Amino acid sequence: MLSDFTRVYRAHLAKYFLFRLLKVLALAVYRNIYQIRSILSGSYPPSYQLVAWSNFAGEHLLKRTLFKPVQELGIPGPQFVNKGGLNELENIAILEIEMPKLEVVEISEAIAIGKTDFVLSGNTAIFPDAFDSSRDTCPAEVFGVVSIKRDTNLMKLYLTQETNEIDSAATLLGQNSANYAHWLTEILPKLLILDAYPDFGKIPLLLDHGLHPNLLESVRIFNASNREIISIKRWEPVKVKRLLCVSQPAYEPYIPHGIFHNKSSHVVNAFSHHALSILRNAAWQLIGPKTIPETKKLCIARSRTSGNVRGITNWHLIESFLQAEGFEVIEPASLTFSDQVIACKHAHIMVAPIGAALANMIFSPPGCKIVVLAPYYEGASYYYYSNLAGILGHELYHVLGQQTKRGGHPMHRDYCIDLSELEALLAFLSNNGHLTQRYAATN
Repeated sequence: MLSDFTRVYRAHLAKYFLFRLLKVLALAVYRNIYQIRSILSGSYPPSYQLVAWSNFAGEHLLKRTLFKPVQELGIPGPQFVNKGGLNELENIAILEIEMPKLEVVEISEAIAIGKTDFVLSGNTAIFPDAFDSSRDTCPAEVFGVVSIKRDTNLMKLYLTQETNEIDSAATLLGQNSANYAHWLTEILPKLLILDAYPDFGKIPLLLDHGLHPNLLESVRIFNASNREIISIKRWEPVKVKRLLCVSQPAYEPYIPHGIFHNKSSHVVNAFSHHALSILRNAAWQLIGPKTIPETKKLCIARSRTSGNVRGITNWHLIESFLQAEGFEVIEPASLTFSDQVIACKHAHIMVAPIGAALANMIFSPPGCKIVVLAPYYEGASYYYYSNLAGILGHELYHVLGQQTKRGGHPMHRDYCIDLSELEALLAFLSNNGHLTQRYAATN
């Protein structure tokens, strides 16, 4: 019910200031009602000390197994082919990225909570290393499930569901598990890391309830040990006598959309090259028979029926041009997970509007050239997919389009792409050119 409303809101209502204001007010009312329900149920909110995974210690910590240490890598900063007069865009030649540490942590008598990244142990709430508790928020806080007192680093937890108990499990729960890009980068690689240890082969998996069929398909494909799947509802606590937790192979701060604008221009995202390489190689080996054609030139289109926001007003012209240039056009929303892997496996050049389906670049061979069509507006961040491409060894270029109207939230306005700019870039890249060679003198 909540997810259905969210889709309607984003697709049709978020562009109006009144509905954005009503959303903020409704969330405030919801938080208060939810927390009152929790208290009336007899579960007075306990307080937990917030502790990052690397700093967690204590009697319930059974074992830490290091899979890959922290590593630093220099990747290209976001690249734009049509900066023009957009002087606000940052010009960073090389961006130093710290790839997160990968480890498996075993904890006794721990509590995992559906749709969150938190794990409770005693009076401690453990969170991913990249989460900045003094600054970052999370969906659980937005909806009133937790409240964080940042001056003391304490978290209160409001629950309305009973705590179930199980003997052992590995958690694949996460605050962004329903999003395709976050699933591929933050959640699914954890399953493959667990597979590196034979002792963990039969331990059940905790999955968030209500995941998209394609996400469930990916679990079936990679669940080589045929582990039991335990579905955990949103905000549901489950106590596990022996809990396995894999550290986050990727992280992006959760930034709720503001009433007027989205403050995310300086967010720098972290990804693990090692984890994503394991995912890509495993996918290439395990996907089933081909059901769609292999192609070296791929266009990823957004679904025409999903009600997606940020539409490209002249998409029909772009699509016709790309088809004439030999691009295979696919709509990931109508494909299975396996078909999306197959479509990207041989792609040497890819064109796509900005969106979660771009994460399929994980399954393209290193060196793939990615052309991202995106809107320009104040406060927009172009780091997420640029950093992902850099970590994967791809070349990514943004072709920015001006938004077509002033009203509404900037995150949700349609935009128009200059077809001549796209045409010139593709002609250059098709001749094995590199953006920096051609545009260094003009930008």
